[in-house]
Amino acid sequence: MIGLEEFEAIQYPVKFDLFIPGNSVNDNEVYHDGDIFLEDYKEMNRSFKIYVYPISQDDPYANILLPINHKPRGNYASEHYFKQVLMKSHFITKDPKKADLFFMPFSVANMRVDRRIDVPGIRYFVRDYVLNISQKYPYWNRTGGADHFYVTCHSIGKSATLAATYVKLNAIEVVCSANYFVPSYIPHKDASMPQIWPRHEDPPNLASSERKKLAFFAGRNNSPARAKVHQIWGNDREILVHFDWVSNIAEEQLGSKFCLHVKGYEVNTARAADSLFYGCVPVIIANYYHLPFADIINWKSFSVIVEHEDIPLLKKILKGMSSEKYLMLQRNVLKVRKHFQWHFPPVDYDAFYMTMYELWLRRSSVKSRLRFGLWTKALGIDRGRGKIGSFSKAVPEKEGNLSGNVAKPKENGLFVDNAEVAEVSMTGAVGRNGLENMEVSDISVNKGFINGISWNQLETMIL
Repeated sequence: MIGLEEFEAIQYPVKFDLFIPGNSVNDNEVYHDGDIFLEDYKEMNRSFKIYVYPISQDDPYANILLPINHKPRGNYASEHYFKQVLMKSHFITKDPKKADLFFMPFSVANMRVDRRIDVPGIRYFVRDYVLNISQKYPYWNRTGGADHFYVTCHSIGKSATLAATYVKLNAIEVVCSANYFVPSYIPHKDASMPQIWPRHEDPPNLASSERKKLAFFAGRNNSPARAKVHQIWGNDREILVHFDWVSNIAEEQLGSKFCLHVKGYEVNTARAADSLFYGCVPVIIANYYHLPFADIINWKSFSVIVEHEDIPLLKKILKGMSSEKYLMLQRNVLKVRKHFQWHFPPVDYDAFYMTMYELWLRRSSVKSRLRFGLWTKALGIDRGRGKIGSFSKAVPEKEGNLSGNVAKPKENGLFVDNAEVAEVSMTGAVGRNGLENMEVSDISVNKGFINGISWNQLETMIL
């Protein structure tokens, strides 16, 4: 893998310093912690492994499960690019024992145009697919699916798990329409992937472009936010607003300082990635949008984020920015734009590798140090002498260690949905009065779906 100097040198076409090293982040720094990112990235490339459930070319739904055999195109190309690249990558293992995560390769974009399934049938296809792999293989049942993931870039993907709630709550969803406000998306468990319109030409010579226009937007009036943008700025001479897509999109964005990404039907569009491609500072007007790769990169360092209610103040916000602040934002745009491009084969730090890094951050085993009282309160475990819920071993009435497996559902105990076993091990002080005297437990959870709560949700609630 490449080192820091080589990493900094990957720029199109002008070189700038990549980031300011250090553990603290401010609005000038592109990465939350560039040093940690580089070290983790190397380890991910060295050790991260994905298992894909076997698919036969003769499978009647091979068109849903196998990668497409042509270049991805259109608004939902990210979904197809990811699958194509992953299946040919070094991350794939044929040995499930070596897998960190398991990929469920069904394509929501393909299901919606398959007459056998169509939009209403997507949820049942997903339900039946998971039922099939859980009966045929042991891997889903070990964790309740918490180490499984699927990818969807179409907004219909948010309804894909309506017939299988345990999939929504436990499996990792990699999605373009990452919206904090909708229940189908669970932050920190799920991951946001950028919607990227395929670009096959080399990036333009950004150094020679002259940006004389203040801001640019083109898009249909299909949301309250866009309606407000059209109403207030539709006839403005400095913020150029078009009521539909324009053919000279490259020229418009190369000539503008700022390019607006305004929520349409969903929070996501390809406009953010487009603006980065053309070196235009993106203005994000999409409340509740979990921005792509936000675990890694600091969006405030290369974009302007505007709440819907501040749309009337848009010109004041943009024109009130100092030239130094704008130049800093645009320099950082040139640093991050490589993260928002697909390549086949992939290129270091491109959209594929960044998405893989997001998955690597969510890999299966979770270990956290918790106060036992919070743990029991969150899960509703009976405290005292005897058994903890459905633990297979009784609490010892002497000092020592306790370990066991949560086996079957039991009243007022741990309840594991759609899985027979969730592995929980605990060590700590156990006094003569049972768990009442237990101070701190080192709880290692092989992520599961417990009492209707995924481990990621539980960890967020407790920590």
